[in-house]
Amino acid sequence: MATQTRRGLLAATASALALAAGCLSEEGADPARGGTDDADSSGEGGDSGNESAGSDDATDDDADPADDEDADDEDDAATIDAGNGLAEAEVVRYDHGGYPDEPRIEFLASADGARAWVEDHEFAGEESAVAEALEDTDFAEAVAVVVEAGARDLCHRLEVREVSSDDGTLSVEAAVEKDPGAGDVCAQQMTAVGAVVRAIAADDPPSAATVTVVDDDGRAHEVVVGTDRDDE
Repeated sequence: MATQTRRGLLAATASALALAAGCLSEEGADPARGGTDDADSSGEGGDSGNESAGSDDATDDDADPADDEDADDEDDAATIDAGNGLAEAEVVRYDHGGYPDEPRIEFLASADGARAWVEDHEFAGEESAVAEALEDTDFAEAVAVVVEAGARDLCHRLEVREVSSDDGTLSVEAAVEKDPGAGDVCAQQMTAVGAVVRAIAADDPPSAATVTVVDDDGRAHEVVVGTDRDDE
């Protein structure tokens, strides 16, 4: 009976040791496996987060200047319907603080004349849309007319209604009108609103222009301007 009991005890002890060893082995494996999983998860999460942030930054950096540029391009020059005797007509609007009592009209028929006009007008600097439009004009086949009038608030601009050519004379009709995109509340400020009208002739460029401007009081002004190309 004593031997039986001792064997039983030994067997029980061996079983207990084996069980303990198994537990120790599993406990040693779990932290290692858990640590590896955490590290992998952390590493993958970190990489993914960095890539995502970099992608967002790149998208913002690339998109904003393009939007700004499209928008710039959109305001620089607008093609309008070209009437009789013209192949094409474009308008570049501008404004500045020098309110004119009466409409001002300039007829530009040469590159030298256009450069001189830009130099005489501080608001039309070399990098302005007005200066670029005049610089890009081929005066062998086109002329430019500068039309300017006064406005009493910042919600108005100069609208060019019609451009055509007949018998060597360019005809331009313009008016000071409320900007369609302006709101109901307008800042009151005396300002000059203008436009450079660039007209490409179907045949020979015009040598003179008749310009009709309706000011912000509704009064119509007609001005005839011209130049002798041979003198220029």
